[in-house]
Amino acid sequence: MTGARGFLGKNLVAFLRRSGKEVYSLGVRGSDEPKSIEVDLSKDAPDLSGLKFDEVYHLAGLAHQVPRNRKEKELFNSVNHEGTKRLLVALEKSKLPKTGILFLSSVAVYGLDKGEGICENHPRKAEDPYGKSKKLAEDALIRWAKEKKVKYSIVRAPLLAGPNPPGNLGALINGLKTGKYLRIGGGFARRSMVAADELAQFLPTVLKEGGVYHLTDGENPRLRDIEEAVSLREGRSNPFNLPMPLAFSLARICDFIQLLTNKPMPLNSQRLSKMTQSLTFDDSLARDRLNWSCSSVLKRMDWVMSES
Repeated sequence: MTGARGFLGKNLVAFLRRSGKEVYSLGVRGSDEPKSIEVDLSKDAPDLSGLKFDEVYHLAGLAHQVPRNRKEKELFNSVNHEGTKRLLVALEKSKLPKTGILFLSSVAVYGLDKGEGICENHPRKAEDPYGKSKKLAEDALIRWAKEKKVKYSIVRAPLLAGPNPPGNLGALINGLKTGKYLRIGGGFARRSMVAADELAQFLPTVLKEGGVYHLTDGENPRLRDIEEAVSLREGRSNPFNLPMPLAFSLARICDFIQLLTNKPMPLNSQRLSKMTQSLTFDDSLARDRLNWSCSSVLKRMDWVMSES
């Protein structure tokens, strides 16, 4: 497994070990575990010669960063795309995985800021550094798996929920906790989410079946529903609502400042668009084919807001 010490990886490692499986972790961060292989996939391929794996989970990747220059943009490709290719080359020098390989991708591959009920066969048109790097990594995996006759699975994850979540959900929670958050336009935009622990426990099922899947809790809550659940848990009043005309004017001002300073602003026109338009994904393929189900993240907000 790559990314074994990450947000999702820690959940998966614990589940696999409870299931009696022996887990080799591969990554750049050192570990005192006996079955840890230290390597930076953005630069090097690991030496896996002489090893044999039944299952391979590739969860590692660069995400949740806004690149400010060309070097930082290229890093997404080095880690997510080229890193995946290096892993696949290394697997050729061991015995190919008996059961299959699973890649944790992202709904960012579609390159969308809005849309509802998006299915797995929707065109992948991402051009941003993160989404494009994940799209290229998917393509590399599919080519390799077909050539080597290895079963492959791809999970395009939405917002991951759990204690101290990464990305936009974590930023929303921290903003509400510190009182540095504004609701925009009523908060009616919807988002797809999934509980990290339930997702992790389902990944072995996906790996054995093969294919490309969305996995969500099926609820697609409004942002205001998430905001109110967090505020209730924190004993705070609901956030102040910024009307759209004022939000639009503020975003344009921030666009200008960002252009002058070349530094990302907390609100700009692109972020305003994302925050006020729904983006949800259909996971009926996994529900029908794999019997996937997941608890409502909103109903588990006490768990999401816990420290561990």
